[in-house]
Amino acid sequence: MIGRIGKICIYMTCALAGVSPAVAQDIIYVCVKDGRELMTDRPCEVLGATTKRIRTPESFTPLSVIGGGLTTGERRMLREYEARNDALDREHEARRLADREAANRADALNVAECRRLDAVKKSIVNQQRQHSTQWLTDRHREINDEMYRRRCKTL
Repeated sequence: MIGRIGKICIYMTCALAGVSPAVAQDIIYVCVKDGRELMTDRPCEVLGATTKRIRTPESFTPLSVIGGGLTTGERRMLREYEARNDALDREHEARRLADREAANRADALNVAECRRLDAVKKSIVNQQRQHSTQWLTDRHREINDEMYRRRCKTL
């Protein structure tokens, strides 16, 4: 919002420039100079041209009427595209959530398996303290490899 002082400054600037605020904001001049037509917000005489007509912004035809907008068929097609995109977005989100839940379940199962492997490893270490055999050494290596493959953290 422009305050009172701001409005006064705008009016003073327009007055010094020789253009009224109404002209600068609400009127469009269609001028002819050297056989060319130009549109400006300043009076044509300032540019050294002759005035062909004066228009207000409301007198212009909206773009939707002259082909800049969408036809009924294009609007229908756009709605279909948007509906399809929305359906794809919902499907993608559902798949993402399902994958996330599966990963969470897999993580929970992995943690349980890591705990089981850790308990087996501790048992093997206790058995090796009493009587070490090649079978216990190989089994300990297998458990370590499985824990590494599952990326088990030290519990």
